[in-house]
Amino acid sequence: IILLILGGTLVFMKNDQKEDLSQKVETRIVTDGNGKDLIIPSKPKRVIILSAAGTGMYLAVSDGETMVGRIESNSFTKEESEKLVKLESVGKANGPNLEKILALKPDLVIGVEMPFQRQLEEPLKNAGIPLWLLKSTTIEENIKVIEIFGELTGKSTKAKSEVEKIQQAMTDAMKRKSI
Repeated sequence: IILLILGGTLVFMKNDQKEDLSQKVETRIVTDGNGKDLIIPSKPKRVIILSAAGTGMYLAVSDGETMVGRIESNSFTKEESEKLVKLESVGKANGPNLEKILALKPDLVIGVEMPFQRQLEEPLKNAGIPLWLLKSTTIEENIKVIEIFGELTGKSTKAKSEVEKIQQAMTDAMKRKSI
């Protein structure tokens, strides 16, 4: 009888473990603006981006279908604004509203390396939400971000196309400069 009870308990425990494994999210490691490694979802489903430039890059490779929140900015193009109008505002880049961010239940928040956004790191971490603070001050850094955004959204081909456009524009500018 004791063996039957123990055997049943072990089977029950194994079934619980299987359920836990099925709920695990695939992750990847990215490097933030300070050079620190960060674990984020490989395919986030609920994203908030706290910068106009980051939002523009994200929308360049996707339709923003995974975005659940946006910042207020006058820097968005007309096309970007049309895609973002349906999303909840979480404040401005220099004053994001933590309560609004948490209410939207993102699985990834993407910002830029600045004190206003860095202060969100600990409260978001405590809520189980990674905050990826970008450092995208060079063309090379921006290209890397676009490539990762393509991977995160499942739109690597579109990201590659955007990167090629940037590289072609750089080549064209260099040719004009040498004339």
